Amino acid sequence: MGQYHKFVNFDKKEFITPHKFGNGLKLWEQVGWESSFSNVVHFLLAKCSGRGGGDFQSQMAGRWGGDRVSLVGDYAEWADFPFLSISEFKSMMKAVWGSDEDTLEVTVELHPRDSKGRFAKKVHLSKSGFLSARQGWKDVSDVVAKAFAKEFEIEYTGDGWKHIVSAENNKEVSPSMRPDFVVTTR
Repeated sequence: MGQYHKFVNFDKKEFITPHKFGNGLKLWEQVGWESSFSNVVHFLLAKCSGRGGGDFQSQMAGRWGGDRVSLVGDYAEWADFPFLSISEFKSMMKAVWGSDEDTLEVTVELHPRDSKGRFAKKVHLSKSGFLSARQGWKDVSDVVAKAFAKEFEIEYTGDGWKHIVSAENNKEVSPSMRPDFVVTTR
């Protein structure tokens, strides 16, 4: 299957998801074409934007410039981010890679002891309990996608993995590589 990646801002506790920009989650699916996720990353990091001809005009451009940012894979390990404590790393990974199926295990003390003499039992919390563990992390994909689409005169359509439509000719823009495409050399 391979490793999936999202773009994370550690200082603002924000992240963006490639599917909301019509891109795959694997690194090769995020580069090398007209509306690639790498262009979105460039858009967010362009700190001097708007000061000269050829610069981005959106207020969103450069929003992450100067911040601690990284493409974070779902196989990431704490050692990959030495500036994070273990609890910060766990919180970030839960926020960025959490899903509706996630549960958290917590221990709740019972009063008095149950009939077998046990003090505690395991309780599983649903996603609603999980959300409080995000500790301020936010997916800003939708707001960034809106600004990026306006700047590049494209439109994102559909749900989940979005489609990209050119505003110029109303045709779908597609990557040169497809999901699970294998790159080989001769």
